[in-house]
Amino acid sequence: MTSERVRSDCFEAGIGTWRLRMYPEGYGRAKGTHLSVFLEAQDVMWAPSVEYAVTLVHQAEASRSFTYGGMPCDVTLKLPCGAEVPSISLFLQTASPFLRGALEDMSGSGLIPVDGSLGSWTYILSDLYLQHDAPLLTLDSVYLLLPVVHKYNFTKLLTWLVAFVKEKSTVLVPDPDLPHNSIMRWLALAERVQLDELREVCLSRLRGMTRKQLEQAILIPGAGAGKKCGVREEVQRLGPALWFELLAITAKECNT
Repeated sequence: MTSERVRSDCFEAGIGTWRLRMYPEGYGRAKGTHLSVFLEAQDVMWAPSVEYAVTLVHQAEASRSFTYGGMPCDVTLKLPCGAEVPSISLFLQTASPFLRGALEDMSGSGLIPVDGSLGSWTYILSDLYLQHDAPLLTLDSVYLLLPVVHKYNFTKLLTWLVAFVKEKSTVLVPDPDLPHNSIMRWLALAERVQLDELREVCLSRLRGMTRKQLEQAILIPGAGAGKKCGVREEVQRLGPALWFELLAITAKECNT
């Protein structure tokens, strides 16, 4: 099968009209690793909540056929904002060793308190369920996502998010007036969550900057003639190892 997308004919089942949409090579985050199959409601005036199963029939060996049934939510994530997000424990415990332990210790209420915003968990769950309508990523949304993904040890998603930042690293700038793209903001985040991969992305970007750009990233200009420069707040939060890295980068640039 060479088509990127295959659609079935429409069919009626239950109280609606449906069709299947299949991507043989996977869709979105599942591309290249999964076969993606979606059930589409064709009655656009209503949005049903249904239980369903999809069976993939192996034409040569029936024993290798596979049935996937829509799983009901059996656990609820309690967010700091008060929101409660229904989820599926099997997906959580498979993707997150941290949450696996929390699920084992879960009380009869089925509630698991977690950190993070509603937007962050919406994206995380969309990624776990391999949904085709996952929210679009921006540097700002990734900045909020990374601490949550790192804390709960969603390893595959963490690797993908760091790769996203690396791909966008050319827009990370020394200007603190552009907070979403401020290189020091991202370096401070890498230090706060102790994420070596992100730290190296930021340092690599800093190594490519001029002396003037480095000064803009690190220092606060003095007000008025003869006033001493200060060090930006994000830089002050960095640990000794990163301070030495910045000094080495700055010294090298000054000597070239």
